[in-house]
Amino acid sequence: MKASVTRRKFLQVFGASAAGVAAVAATGCSSSTPEPTSGAASSGSGTAAPEAPASIPAVVGYWGGTCEAPIYVAFENGYFEECGVAAEPLLITAGSAEPLANGELDFFQATPNFFPLIKNGTAIKLIDNVHTGCIQGVAGPGKGITSVKDLEGKTVGTFAAQDMGQIFLSSAMKNAGADHTKVNWVVYGGGPATLAALFSGEIDAFAHFDPYPEVATLLGATKIFNNATDTPFSGYTCCFLAMNELTLDKEDGPELARRVAKAFQMADEFIMENPGEAAKIIQDGGYVASSAAMLENFGYTAPSEAETIDIHERLLSSYYFGGGDKAIYEKSLRANWDICNDAGALDDAPTNQAEYDSYVENLVALAGTWYGSDS
Repeated sequence: MKASVTRRKFLQVFGASAAGVAAVAATGCSSSTPEPTSGAASSGSGTAAPEAPASIPAVVGYWGGTCEAPIYVAFENGYFEECGVAAEPLLITAGSAEPLANGELDFFQATPNFFPLIKNGTAIKLIDNVHTGCIQGVAGPGKGITSVKDLEGKTVGTFAAQDMGQIFLSSAMKNAGADHTKVNWVVYGGGPATLAALFSGEIDAFAHFDPYPEVATLLGATKIFNNATDTPFSGYTCCFLAMNELTLDKEDGPELARRVAKAFQMADEFIMENPGEAAKIIQDGGYVASSAAMLENFGYTAPSEAETIDIHERLLSSYYFGGGDKAIYEKSLRANWDICNDAGALDDAPTNQAEYDSYVENLVALAGTWYGSDS
């Protein structure tokens, strides 16, 4: 392992990675984007094959995280086409608010930081689970931080203010009896910049979506939080399939919701059964940076050829992909409102338990409309 990692090196890698993903978004997935179905085909026996459903167009957005693998797999394996969706990929580079309001974005994976936004008027519906896991917290080498309890008085980097990393880490601190308001939260944006800040000593720890925390641990950081494995977070969905309400309100909106949910479920099942193949698909397709190149450029050298690590496969194997699991969907909607409340993101929540229960039930109804396979 190489001990010295410079900010310049991290930012150079980030620039290259972002450019690669942007190129995918610019060219689209032309081989995976279906054309409208023209009608039934004739089989060899003379019996007409069942008529395929006419395709419904949809724009599916993504940020380029490992955990968005169901989106990439659904494109690359043709699941959108199979389910009658003429899907177009959109790399989200400047937030989702504007493309949602303009009707330019139909679906994406929403993390817990969207819950307060939904409460405050963001017009999306969470229509199914996607998976558990994908948010981790790590502490820098030599900081003496071994758990979330040690973060009081420390400087912690995040992707954005009150983002999913900050919300989960704050909730974990409260559960551990620590005060998240005593943390100095600093926004760094991209994962590579946050990694650079950690190893330069600018920050003591950070919370982020995968793969960056996992990379940090290979470079010597201490893992202090993982919602894929830590109780109670491991039992709840942290990424939901979100649908623009403008799209859902269209005449074919409910049917489109069912089709996209089915395509995601097919991708979920594929990833659960084939995490190694799924990792290869998302890297070969250019949706995420190559694990080998990323680790090499971030300064990690495997001890031996036999110990070569595929970060993406390692992470995909740690999540539970639960598309179509209504029981987890329902309990996860409630749990994520509680997580946001623990993190101080719901400033008007009642303290009386009976009033709070009613308050959350109203928020659950506001956020979710189930379109999974049981609907």
